[in-house]
Amino acid sequence: MTVSSDPPYQISASAPTLSVTAGATTQNGVNILLTQSNNFIGNVNLACKVAYQGTGAVNDPPTCTFASNFIPFPAGNVDSLLIISTTANSSNTTANKLKNPGRHAPMLALCSILLFVLAPRLRKMSRLSPLLLAMFVVCLAGCGGGAASTGGGTTPPPPPATGTTTGDYVITISSKNTGGVPDPAPISVKLTVE
Repeated sequence: MTVSSDPPYQISASAPTLSVTAGATTQNGVNILLTQSNNFIGNVNLACKVAYQGTGAVNDPPTCTFASNFIPFPAGNVDSLLIISTTANSSNTTANKLKNPGRHAPMLALCSILLFVLAPRLRKMSRLSPLLLAMFVVCLAGCGGGAASTGGGTTPPPPPATGTTTGDYVITISSKNTGGVPDPAPISVKLTVE
């Protein structure tokens, strides 16, 4: 009896790299192909792990799962979708800044005082009415944007960014079989989170 030293099946990926946008729920996977060899009969369980390739702490690291991690043989050539899950980033952009509703209160108070002080005189000087109205509108509008003050003269720091840390990761895909033969070597796929 001759025993082959070749693995009973081969593992490969449909692409060596994968780029995903943090929080994406589509285009966030790669097919893992299992190719039967040496008339292997048994079951194969797939496993994966993700490792960050950058420095520092990782916030909300990506996770990986398979559409089907249990592959029965003899099934010929089979594939299973490796799915990467990430969390969308939320940063301190204009769209999601916390609004400070009281930041125009001092300007509104000043305009109100001016209106009450000048109102009795307006009856005598009707030519100033448009000017006073324009000044009131400008006071209500304030200067537009600007930073909110916390009373101590400092601007509060922006909230920390959340979501999956952008950068490079490596996904390692391995397998265990129930056929009692050696498993093939693990493979890896380079992952970039944007």
